[in-house]
Amino acid sequence: MRNASPSRAMARRATALFELAAILVTGGAFFALVGLFLILFPFATSSSYNLLRDLLLIGGLLTAGIGVVLAVRAVMLRLDNDAAVIAGEYLTQHFDDRYTFVRHIRKRGVGYIDAVLVGPPGALVMRILDVEGYFVNDGADWLRGAQGRRLAPAGINPSREAAEDVQKLREYLAKQNLADVPVYGVVVFTQQPPQLTFQSNNALVPVAYLSDLRGTLRGSYLTSESRLPAPEAVAVVRLLLA
Repeated sequence: MRNASPSRAMARRATALFELAAILVTGGAFFALVGLFLILFPFATSSSYNLLRDLLLIGGLLTAGIGVVLAVRAVMLRLDNDAAVIAGEYLTQHFDDRYTFVRHIRKRGVGYIDAVLVGPPGALVMRILDVEGYFVNDGADWLRGAQGRRLAPAGINPSREAAEDVQKLREYLAKQNLADVPVYGVVVFTQQPPQLTFQSNNALVPVAYLSDLRGTLRGSYLTSESRLPAPEAVAVVRLLLA
């Protein structure tokens, strides 16, 4: 199995954000200083002069502030997904070269997806969680707590997130003339019992331990390995890595 990530594109995006942030901070600071200079050392007293200096000061500060926000965003932009890296390393041992695991996908029109496994059965969208505890999944709802004790809302809903990711990917592929690509979804836990245990009833999408992912998918994604021709699979992978 090929294990890939569009990390180069992420790195380029972070670099572009830094460059834009530097331009905005530098330019904003310059105009703000000009405005402040005109306030401290006025050359005129007309209303248009006062408006100009105020615009330079306020506009410069706002521009520099936007630059700072972009710089922070660039710093916080993750270049990879640790849970997806764990999943990819494990699945490499269990899927052959016909499959490609693309992780940490962030695309316009799709949003963010933890990972997609592309192979002869189609495209499998994965919502991957590296968490601990006891979870109960009922339909699309998730509860969390201790076994035998009162449960409370989990504060996460990976099933709905996975279902939304599936729909977005289907719509995106349709726009790329790949509407016939079968798209499935699954929620995957990287942790094992006793650190992580779950119960699932009438699940909106299948839920699996990473160690038993193939077994869980035998009733859905892996029921057929002849749905997606190799050329179309290559095209999907290229789009996800672009």
